[in-house]
Amino acid sequence: MSLRQAVERALQQNPEIAMARLDELKAQQAVRVRKDPFTPHVFLGSGLAYTNGFPMSIDGAAPSVVQGRVAESLFNRQQSYAVAQSKEEARGAGIAASAKKDEVAYRTAVLFVDAERAARAGQMTRQEVESSQKVLATVENRVQEGRELPLESKRAALSVARARQIADSLDADRETAETSLAILLGYGADDRVQPAAEERATPSLPASEEAAVESALQSSGELRRLESQIAAKGLEGR
Repeated sequence: MSLRQAVERALQQNPEIAMARLDELKAQQAVRVRKDPFTPHVFLGSGLAYTNGFPMSIDGAAPSVVQGRVAESLFNRQQSYAVAQSKEEARGAGIAASAKKDEVAYRTAVLFVDAERAARAGQMTRQEVESSQKVLATVENRVQEGRELPLESKRAALSVARARQIADSLDADRETAETSLAILLGYGADDRVQPAAEERATPSLPASEEAAVESALQSSGELRRLESQIAAKGLEGR
């Protein structure tokens, strides 16, 4: 996959984002439930019934063929605060869902770059192993011809073993990164996602350190979520 494809897949299939969306939907439904008393409710029925004597309904009025009633709360301060709290919690859930998307996208990019870097380093190390093996073969021939000391052959063999160890370690790092990336994208633990070779443009950097801090504070979903939680707590218990 390319980096763009990996991020798009993560935003669609990552289970953490799905859970955040469900929490957001749950908070939105809570707003509807708490707003229910302020919504007109119409009840239709019949007042017809059998009586022995003068016909009366249960409420003491004369019976009717069809009855209609409307119930609605016009003023309820405590319930109004509860509705406002639910709206703030729903806003916070929406901010949390958006922040979770940003977090998953960032983690996807980090794992993608780690896997890509490990693959490139592993490829270079394997080439170094091949070169060291050629050097070892040359040194061994020179030792047999009596033009090199046997110690040089041992040094060359040690270089080959060291290069192989580094290559094996990088292969393990690449496998771990590719497996972790697959899980983050919603695949199974036995799957691996390999980064595709591509050219990517270098992103532009902020003009200064102060501009970077200001941009981070303005775009931080975590800060906005905390502000929403504080506002919701302030409405609780009123």
